[in-house]
Amino acid sequence: MDDNSFKIMLKINGKEKLFTSNPTGRVVRDAAALQDKLMKERLTTQSLDEMVDFAVKLFGNQFTPDEMYDGTNPGKLGRYCLDLCNEVVTRFYLKGEKLPNAETGKQN
Repeated sequence: MDDNSFKIMLKINGKEKLFTSNPTGRVVRDAAALQDKLMKERLTTQSLDEMVDFAVKLFGNQFTPDEMYDGTNPGKLGRYCLDLCNEVVTRFYLKGEKLPNAETGKQN
């Protein structure tokens, strides 16, 4: 795994499972749009759902939104999703790092 990867540990069916991801350009765009939206409104159940959906998409649908809700610490879920979004934007959009090729996983 290269330094562009993201990792998340979820508890699924009573067992901890590690997931990794290398974001695509679409995910970076979605992160920027979500970050912009979240800066303009207060946290709601709908915005929390959107943040969880973003995290699921970031990890290539390797788990479901329900598995993320059920497999994370409830006191850290919102903050963690927001941190993921901010890190994607900072790492790829603001700093201009190269995105990995969706097919090969190697940087373009």
